[in-house]
Amino acid sequence: MGVACLHHRGDCLLAEQVADRPHSQTLLPQWEALLAQAGIDWRQIDGFAVGTGPGSFTGVRVVAATINGLNSVLQQPIHPLDSLAITALQSGHPDPIWVVEDARADELFIGSYQSGTAIVAPMLIKRSRLTNHIGALPVVSTLPRPEAIDTEWITPDPAARTQALAALSRPLRLSPDLPRAIHPQYLQPTQAERSPG
Repeated sequence: MGVACLHHRGDCLLAEQVADRPHSQTLLPQWEALLAQAGIDWRQIDGFAVGTGPGSFTGVRVVAATINGLNSVLQQPIHPLDSLAITALQSGHPDPIWVVEDARADELFIGSYQSGTAIVAPMLIKRSRLTNHIGALPVVSTLPRPEAIDTEWITPDPAARTQALAALSRPLRLSPDLPRAIHPQYLQPTQAERSPG
């Protein structure tokens, strides 16, 4: 699901895309709908905050390419957001937690957070090594809990993702020192890089 928010004059306008259409077809219409709702155009944007992963290779690449293409003209600061931090806030859990997401190929993206702030930065691990990392802290994940783990396992509310994005992006200060282009946080080699020869 793609989520977006626009902070404008103290209001936070929210949009989410749940249709089974690729990001490449939904991002710009979703963003333009938010601009229309606020009654502004692209030239009035002061900056961007963008989830850069870790996550789906295609998803984070499309978002980065789209925002970089737009910003090649606008030249506004871009603040990269940790996508696992959005999931952490989505859980509503106030204490330190682990976020665990499927990275496919028998691997997981994990990171530890408190109130949306990283305690342990996102990393890629083998699925079999999960118990070595999480200890007794609660886990937030859309994956089913493995039988070997008995810690609290929390499924994030999908309806809370846009609010989590809004909460994480609201306090950001878009400094002029921020980059004008972003790069996805892959953590994982592409399928082509994994293939021998």
